[in-house]
Amino acid sequence: MRIRYWRWLALAFLGLTWAAQSYDVLELPAVPSAKATQGMVYSVRQYYGTLYATGQRGHILLSSDAGLNWQQSDVPVRSDLLDITFVSPELGWAVGHDGVILHSTDGGNTWTLQFDGFRLSTEGLAWYKDKAAQNPDEPFFETLVGEMEFGLEQGADKPFFRVVFLDDKHGYALGAYGIMLRTLDAGVTWRPIMEQLMYDQFVHLYDVAQLAEGFIIVGEMGEMLGWSAETSRYERLDSPYNGSLYTVLSDVGGQQLVAGLRGKVFYGSAQEGSWTEAVKPQSGSIVDSIVLADGRVLIAASDGKLMVSSDLTAGFTALDYQYPALLSSVVEASAGALVVAGSAGLRRVELTAANASREN
Repeated sequence: MRIRYWRWLALAFLGLTWAAQSYDVLELPAVPSAKATQGMVYSVRQYYGTLYATGQRGHILLSSDAGLNWQQSDVPVRSDLLDITFVSPELGWAVGHDGVILHSTDGGNTWTLQFDGFRLSTEGLAWYKDKAAQNPDEPFFETLVGEMEFGLEQGADKPFFRVVFLDDKHGYALGAYGIMLRTLDAGVTWRPIMEQLMYDQFVHLYDVAQLAEGFIIVGEMGEMLGWSAETSRYERLDSPYNGSLYTVLSDVGGQQLVAGLRGKVFYGSAQEGSWTEAVKPQSGSIVDSIVLADGRVLIAASDGKLMVSSDLTAGFTALDYQYPALLSSVVEASAGALVVAGSAGLRRVELTAANASREN
């Protein structure tokens, strides 16, 4: 199975020392490092005027001045962290490797461990055994029992790629091998809802975007799921591509945009299954996409290229900027400025009206 290029880039690094590592990363706090901004950073987001970056070895970084300066958070684990979200200036969640879900109540300065991969397997197994007993005519529950039993054998090895909250109580975490959890109580309890996902196999779920009702979920092998009020499940949608889709935007001028492996980008209607491939410069896989304050769409490629479009029908043009290593994420830090993240750490990029750029 193909694994999301940037969110699983950690495995390339971890593979070098896998034999020496154990899951005591769940018991050891992240180490403060003056070089945290220069190491591997997987995601960078902005919420309520603060930038948040997640990276290797439990690093979470905060910036209150649009990426000019960063401070490191107090994190109780050394697991690589892949995504972060906030629903208020105080309340946030972060997810990553080893099935980690972290929670902050002070704006991201300090974090507590809410959930991990061991609990995923043990609690998930008990949950689906109960479901299977209550629904003997539903064989998929027995399949999910088997998945959780296999998870117990493997340990806390499955990462969450994305976390999203609808309010301060209602949230979701999704990740490798089709795993999706839901909480209705701010993370006090997390329950698997994999029976609601109508995929053909347990593919990796890489990104999610909110629609008027439910989500659009994209993943490995071109998987695309959308909420059906009729069935109360996430049904398969017609996908424009059979390669992995790494990023999705739910509302770009009333359309959706999906992108991923081999630099492919498509825009159209997920509900209607009508898609058009966007014209763009040649690039690596598209690993992130955002809508800028001026309405332009920006896409980021694993090979360090940034491309923008003010009209999807006219395609994308490249910015005069090249991230110097493997790129993973991008955010608009302020008007006319981006922060780009990847294996070379965090870089702030000033943009000019002519789409040229300079780094500082």
